[in-house]
Amino acid sequence: MRATDFHLFRITVERSKLPFDERSVSSSEIISSAIREKPSHRLPRGANWRIGNVQEYDPAGIFFALGKVTKSTRGLYDEELGDFIEESSEDAIHTYVAVDLEYQVCAIAYKSKVSAKAKYIANNLAKLLGTATVATTGALTFSLSELSDPDEFLQLIRTAIRIASFEMTFSPPNPFDVEEQFHRPMERLLKETAAGRGRTAIFGKALESETIEALARSAASTGNTAKARIQSEQDAKPILRSMTGSPLIISVGDYVTGDEKNKLIAKIRQVYRQIRGGE
Repeated sequence: MRATDFHLFRITVERSKLPFDERSVSSSEIISSAIREKPSHRLPRGANWRIGNVQEYDPAGIFFALGKVTKSTRGLYDEELGDFIEESSEDAIHTYVAVDLEYQVCAIAYKSKVSAKAKYIANNLAKLLGTATVATTGALTFSLSELSDPDEFLQLIRTAIRIASFEMTFSPPNPFDVEEQFHRPMERLLKETAAGRGRTAIFGKALESETIEALARSAASTGNTAKARIQSEQDAKPILRSMTGSPLIISVGDYVTGDEKNKLIAKIRQVYRQIRGGE
């Protein structure tokens, strides 16, 4: 069987108000509840996006189908009547999604017939989740950020002779999120000011590479961006480098049985932990 490419995205739940106890209702529970409801969302052009075939596996894994239902008309010829006729039908093109609720990361199987890019499928999944009862009653919104492979950028950081500046974006947090010294306070700032996204930059004669790597990993693991002005050779000027790696993709063969789906979810966790620094 030909391998299927699953693209990795980070799911974030953003709360504009808290009508419930945040300590008792976690982001994982909210995501799980929204998926199990099997919501639908109709686009202006008529396609109706749906969630179906929801299956729950280990305590923190969900697998489901995601697709769009469209109506079409085709022309037929009726031999008995000797007439041309039109017949209406529904097409339900779909793909599959695996979600690790522990880290709120999902893997979307890319199918070009569903959408031109995996991130377009992810955008429609975010809209779908936002129509679930748990979202509408709690004034919650969902976002899916595509995760990129940070290895090339991290290697530049590790081997740099000098790092003259570093800049990163940050977004509202999921409750467990990352890097305590810097990233978490900045995320809290967004939450307290009701901001959607922030950006910060630091400058110095020679920034400490291990701390910069930790911050870059933090940005990568939350679907944010980073860039640094790096001197890679003696007597050379620092050059601006961006963390714009290729999308993180997990290629798998069969994912039919429960064991195969559990292995896929375990692989999602493994890859995500590597981004965060082998936690």
